[in-house]
Amino acid sequence: MTPPSYFVGFTDRDTGDAAEEYFAELSNWPLLQGARSMCRLICLPNREMVDWARGHHESSGDLPNYEVRVVDWQISADPVNLAVFDDTVAFLTFAAGTAQEMTGFRIDDRNLVRDAAGYFGRLWSSGIPLADRLREL
Repeated sequence: MTPPSYFVGFTDRDTGDAAEEYFAELSNWPLLQGARSMCRLICLPNREMVDWARGHHESSGDLPNYEVRVVDWQISADPVNLAVFDDTVAFLTFAAGTAQEMTGFRIDDRNLVRDAAGYFGRLWSSGIPLADRLREL
C-alpha cells in the first residue's frame, strides 16, 4: 500500500497533476460553504504510510469537519480505494492489477448506497482516531 503522494509522482506529468489536484480537492471539501464533512479511513501497514500519515496529520490538523481514523487491514491490498457517499450516490474504485490501473463504478441505487454506507460505518466505528494511533507508534 502506498501513500497518496506516490500517485502524484509515479507516472507522467498529466497524471501526476491530476492526482495532485484530486488530493488537494479532498482537503478543500470540508472548507466549502454548507454542511460538509469528510471522514477518511486509512491503513498504516508499512513505514511509508506511517510517515505519510504523520505529515498528513500535521498539515490537516486545523481543517474543520475533517476526521481520519485508522483501521487495521491484514492483507497488502486495498479492498476499496475510494468510496464517497451521500444519500443517493456512491463511487467505488478498486485496484485492477497494478498501481496504475483502476476500475470502478457509480451506484445510484438507494439500497446499495445504504449498504455501502453501512459497511463504511462499521469500519469507521472500529477505527482509531489518527492522532491516537500515531501516539501509539
